[in-house]
Amino acid sequence: MHTKRITVLSIVGTLFLSLCVFPTAANAAAKSCNSSGSYSASVLPGKPYAWVNMPDYTDAGGGGDFRCYLAPGASNRGVTELQRGINECYAARLGIARIATDGVYGAATKRALTNVQRLIRAETHANLVVDGLYGPTTAGAMRFKASNGVCERVSG
Repeated sequence: MHTKRITVLSIVGTLFLSLCVFPTAANAAAKSCNSSGSYSASVLPGKPYAWVNMPDYTDAGGGGDFRCYLAPGASNRGVTELQRGINECYAARLGIARIATDGVYGAATKRALTNVQRLIRAETHANLVVDGLYGPTTAGAMRFKASNGVCERVSG
């Protein structure tokens, strides 16, 4: 019986390490937003084509991907773009004060993003997690000020 307990603990410990410590394919693909980029907006048919500036991950070759992550403690152009999006497309609608566009993901940015996620979830995305963290699901659901002056979502 003592041997079985050690074996079970050993298996559980190995499973914990493999899931939490060593990178998985999902964790390896997760990129921290480090910049901002322009992406095509999902404008209504018949409306002028528009571009949306939003947080993205930009690699050394200049390629971008808006499916990236931001969390408290981040400090870069991606955070600034997130803060602009919150201020321009949500602050007045939510009745919240505009937040500083200083590029620092602090308590005010997290609190404001939590309010935005709550609004989006109530209106459209029942599966959106309200956690104050910016990731691909939030990126796809949020609206950002587009080149046409309207708050739009990213296409595709």
